[in-house]
Amino acid sequence: MKKPLYSWLFDEFDVAYSDFVWNKELIPQLGRLPDKIRKKLTKGGVNKSRLVNQSQEKALFGSFYRMEYVGVCSRCSQPISKHKSVNINLQSDTDRGERHNCVIALDTVRSGEHRQVIYLTDDYKAARNYVHPIFEIFPLGSVWSSYDFVLYLFVRHFLRIHIDDIKKSIRDITAKALVSAKVQGISKETELIWQNRFITYSQKVDRIDQVMQKFPRGGKQCPPC
Repeated sequence: MKKPLYSWLFDEFDVAYSDFVWNKELIPQLGRLPDKIRKKLTKGGVNKSRLVNQSQEKALFGSFYRMEYVGVCSRCSQPISKHKSVNINLQSDTDRGERHNCVIALDTVRSGEHRQVIYLTDDYKAARNYVHPIFEIFPLGSVWSSYDFVLYLFVRHFLRIHIDDIKKSIRDITAKALVSAKVQGISKETELIWQNRFITYSQKVDRIDQVMQKFPRGGKQCPPC
C-alpha cells in the first residue's frame, strides 16, 4: 500500500485515545510521524486526547468479572471456563491504557457521540483480560486487531488496493509482532500462535478476494489510485 496503516486509520475513522495513551505511547512517537498525522493528533499544539477520571475507571473495573479457565472436563476433555470476580489494581499503570480506552468507548456510546465504536489493539493479552469482557457485556461495537483493520481496508478499497499489498501488510504485522515478542523472550507456543494468526488471516484475504472478484458492483465506487 502506498501509505502506512496509521495514515489509513486517520483517513478512515474518527480516532480517539485516552490521555494516558497519549502521554505514554503517542508522544514518544510524534517525531517519527508525518506532519499530516501530527496535525490530526494535535490541533494548534493542543493535546486532543480524552481525560478519564478515577470514578469512571472505578465504576467500570472496580467490580469486574471475566471468563477464566478453570480446568478440563473429565468426561469430554473440553476446557471449562466460568465467570470469576477479578480484583484489579487501579493504581497500577499495567494495561491502564487499555482500561482507559474501554472507558472512552463506553462514554462515547453513552453520550451519543457515536452509536458504535471499533476498539483497535494488538495487545492480545490485555484485550483478553479487559477489552473482550467489557465488549461481551456492553454492546459498544467491535474489537479489532491490525489484521482486522487490513481486512477492512481490502473490502473498503478493493478497487484501489492490490491483494499483494494486503498480504504484505499481513506479513509485516506478523513479523513486527514476532520481533517484539522475541525481544521479550518468546516461547515456542507464542511463536506458533502468531504463525497460526498469519495463516488464518492470509486465508481470510484469499476468501475476501474470491468473493469481491465476483461481487456485483453497485453504488458509489472509489476511483483507483
